[in-house]
Amino acid sequence: YQTETIAQNNYNTYINKLDKYVSLDKDKLQFSISDEAKGELTNQEYRFLLDRVNETNKIYSNIDKTKDVTISTENKTIIIQENIDMSVPSARSSYKEGKTDIKGYWWGSRVWLSRTTIRNIGEGVGLAGIWIPKHVIAASVATMGWALTKVPGGVVFNWTPGLPSPIWGNEWQ
Repeated sequence: YQTETIAQNNYNTYINKLDKYVSLDKDKLQFSISDEAKGELTNQEYRFLLDRVNETNKIYSNIDKTKDVTISTENKTIIIQENIDMSVPSARSSYKEGKTDIKGYWWGSRVWLSRTTIRNIGEGVGLAGIWIPKHVIAASVATMGWALTKVPGGVVFNWTPGLPSPIWGNEWQ
């Protein structure tokens, strides 16, 4: 319950405070927590950090590097970008409908979904083996007042699985 209270009160405050205790193994694409965290944080803060890192590592442990995506890292971020053939006329206009990418952080993911991806969603979206269920995407789009089949453009949102309100920071691309 305490972890839920922290997250609901202010995600960004805790993310900013706890970020210095997290590192990314760029080869394994997994996050870890420094030894100092346990001694310097309250039990509540440490539990929040541990839960978020464990949940994120679970999601990103199944990245499929053979898919048509580019995977890179930057600082403490895993970046997964859909490869688009810019010679195709519809791809050149992708700026109008947005892109489909994921950036993985220790606290969860920042997800970009194009209008076409959202409108053709099925049961969810998979990008390099990262599965985003339909109900997560529907919740993001619904907070902006749209149905999945009517969304006018691409969306971007933060997704922190394991929390009572896992979708936050929603906006149009």
